[in-house]
Order: sequence, then structure tokens, then C-alpha cells
Amino acid sequence: MMGVREHFIDLVVRDIDQEVVLGDESVIRGVGVGIVSLQRKSQTPLKVTEVMHVLGLKKNLISISAIEDRGYVVVFRDG
Repeated sequence: MMGVREHFIDLVVRDIDQEVVLGDESVIRGVGVGIVSLQRKSQTPLKVTEVMHVLGLKKNLISISAIEDRGYVVVFRDG
């Protein structure tokens, strides 16, 4: 989920009929779905599809399990 429109390289604005409940119990809605590009340290950027655009979301949230479900391996390293 991304809250900033400028992070999308492609975005289809549409009612996706999905609500996001935040930690303070407020509810915000997804307003579109698109593609974002994630910079990697020593490789070409990773294009992630089907990312929900959520207005009012202050931080970008990436689901590690969703990335792995798409066949990628996620590795956390120092630096």
C-alpha cells in the first residue's frame, strides 16, 4: 500500500471496495491500483504490480509475504 501518488509509475484510479483499518482504528479506503518501482542496492529496480493506492496513508507498507507469493525471495542484510 502506498499513500503518495508520485510513487506510482502507473496507476488506475477506481473504486476497489477495500477499506484499511489503521492502528488508531480510523478507516481509509483504497482509491486505485498500480505499479511502483523499488530501488535495490546493486540491481535493477523491482517493479511491483497490484499495489493499492490509499489516500491518507502516511507510510508506505510492503507485504513481504505478498512479494514472496509472487515468486521473489526477500533477504534482509546489513546495509
